[in-house]
Amino acid sequence: MTARDMLTPHEGLVHELNPLPSTPVQHAAAVHRALPGRVALARKDGDSGAWRETSVPVAYLPDVLPAVAGESNVYLSIQRFYGRRGIASLASCGTLAVDLDYYRMPELRGRDPERVLDTAMLALEDARVPSPSLAIASGRGLYLKWLHSPVPRRALPRWNLCQRALYDVLKPLGADPSARDAARVLRLVGTLHAGTGATVRALQGTDSGEVWTFDALADELLPFTRDEIHEKQAASATRKASKSRGTPPRGFTRATLWEGRLTDVQRLRELRWPGGMEDFRDRWLFIAGVAMSWICEPAFLQRELIALAGEVGWRESKARSDMGAIFRRAHAAARGERVEWGDPGIQVDPRYTMKNSTLMDWLEITPGEEREMTVIMSADEALRRKRERDEAGRRAAGAVKREKYLKPAAARREWVVKLRHDEGMSLRRIAATTGISLSQVQRISSLSAKKTAQLLTTEKPIPITCPMSAPLYSGETIPKGPPKALEAAPPPALSPARDAAEDPAGDWRSHPLACSCVSCVSPCPRYAQRRR
Repeated sequence: MTARDMLTPHEGLVHELNPLPSTPVQHAAAVHRALPGRVALARKDGDSGAWRETSVPVAYLPDVLPAVAGESNVYLSIQRFYGRRGIASLASCGTLAVDLDYYRMPELRGRDPERVLDTAMLALEDARVPSPSLAIASGRGLYLKWLHSPVPRRALPRWNLCQRALYDVLKPLGADPSARDAARVLRLVGTLHAGTGATVRALQGTDSGEVWTFDALADELLPFTRDEIHEKQAASATRKASKSRGTPPRGFTRATLWEGRLTDVQRLRELRWPGGMEDFRDRWLFIAGVAMSWICEPAFLQRELIALAGEVGWRESKARSDMGAIFRRAHAAARGERVEWGDPGIQVDPRYTMKNSTLMDWLEITPGEEREMTVIMSADEALRRKRERDEAGRRAAGAVKREKYLKPAAARREWVVKLRHDEGMSLRRIAATTGISLSQVQRISSLSAKKTAQLLTTEKPIPITCPMSAPLYSGETIPKGPPKALEAAPPPALSPARDAAEDPAGDWRSHPLACSCVSCVSPCPRYAQRRR
């Protein structure tokens, strides 16, 4: 097993998995694998052509599908949705599919589906494309399906590229371009094709229900892997923004950016208008329509937007009229047309582009709503989220919060200050006692009296004395205050002998409470007078 990374199916319909499905339930089990969401089950009347469609939870399929076995013109969506079938409500994609209408090709018309499958397999092999997980004879055509791990709607742009790559390879065999739609429905195994009377049957099945991982399958189909795409995006981000209009942020393509914006405006609709939209409806629909034009095939765009407009109360005629410009621009982009923009005129994509700030102004998004968005946000909100991510990254790497590492540091400073001021230790003795470097002790002891007082949790009276009243470092009890006779008199200078005897380290001059009298070992009356 090389690039073909496999995943085992989810629980639920696992007991219905069959390498070669022969019933509607086994077919649904192979395609949907009990994944979350709902699927569209549809029937088409052979006489009137009436289309009836219902939405069924995937978990209910084993109970619902046995009733349609042997019936004519029964269809099932190949992807899952949150509600009705449509790109706007797409829950996840788990299947790439090609519908070969080979009966339209003169050289293939009338051939057995097995022979057409052999031809298709040769074409795939020549193009270095993996073999399909399922091959199904639809009664007049051939379905080829590549089952993969489920991906959310935000992966739809890349999923569409994979669909197009498969279509391009099999186009000479009659591949139907409309089958590239993620909201497509296809016939069920074990049902009948009303036009030919043939039973829909599987020709090639899965290997014990195993499926591709989407990234591995996409790497096989697309010219660039995900890592290579990221490298190219990083390189293009260095170009000047003036060379293009609506350049997406780093890490996004225009399609993925607008898919994220569509998700945001749908979330805004849930938050602001849970009971139905009245105000902002026109603006909301226009923005949603622009987003859909970037992620949906133009052939299906009108259908999707009309359905979306119906959800918020627009009639079909109004949707066709008011969104006509979106339709026209999407079809022009599909034809490869460009329009001039800026000065000088740069050739750009004709579809609408907007800034996040414009979207926020149009919809009047509040700060509370902005926190619920994933793409539509201001620069301040983006910076706030970046700080949160950075903080979480530091915590995960083992870094501690600032308050946590400042607390023991403050305790060490307090210890040094108390040893220095209350017990009169020299700086060297403090360094030896506390295990703190001498330079750090010197830095702490040189703090101003004001900052020292703030560091002490319980401030004790500082004895006011000088060398004439008691020795500072001899260990004797220091008097509560200097003799009254010395209050007004300047303290005498220390002799060199006493200097060395009282402070062998010779650092008494750095005492944090020493006054301008350089002979003082501790605060003298002059300092006491200034302090008062």
